Amino acid sequence: MVKRTIVVGDVHGCLDEFRALMNRVDYRQGIDRLIVAGDLVDRGPDSAGVVRYTMEIGAEAVQGNHDAKLLRRRKHMLKASANPNYRNPMYPDTDQEHTISQLGDSEIAWLEGLPFYIDLPECNALVVHAGFAPGVPLHRQNKETMTMVRF
Repeated sequence: MVKRTIVVGDVHGCLDEFRALMNRVDYRQGIDRLIVAGDLVDRGPDSAGVVRYTMEIGAEAVQGNHDAKLLRRRKHMLKASANPNYRNPMYPDTDQEHTISQLGDSEIAWLEGLPFYIDLPECNALVVHAGFAPGVPLHRQNKETMTMVRF
């Protein structure tokens, strides 16, 4: 049986579609390598479900800008709950706040621990959400570039 590497990008909280895609490509847990190329959360109806499902099926992932934004919001929410005078500098986002309330500590820790790129030497490739700064060695790339660069 041939092991495949499957890379999926920008699931954006669309759990039903993600499950359908895994069925369509006949993802074989424990055999195939599945990598989600960032943005597991936001926009879709079940961001927390996408995080849980991704963990459950043993997929790897890199952090995308929407994942990073969710984690920043959570840090501000924790500061605000510890200090009633703290003002969250981020614009309100009830969808993100709902997602945060649905995620447990282990799921948050998993998101926080996501790398910004995954090396696939067997394919002579790297998986990153956004991209890299040209001419900058890999070990000197910054996370904002890897999660947000567009050009």
